[in-house]
Amino acid sequence: MAADLDIVRLVRPAPQYLPSYRSALARGWSSEQAREDADTAAAELAKVDADPDTFLADLNDRMGGGTP
Repeated sequence: MAADLDIVRLVRPAPQYLPSYRSALARGWSSEQAREDADTAAAELAKVDADPDTFLADLNDRMGGGTP
């Protein structure tokens, strides 16, 4: 029975995961469940493309002081 379970591993946002994240955004996925639409995904994708390092830093900011 345990073989039927998928393993989920939580990771901190990091450069090696950005290509997969970009791919999901390009397909229309949104991290904001209340507003799942193509516009939200496109806006987040634009942030990733404009400055990947700042995007990742904001995601990893435990104090919540990142860019709005």
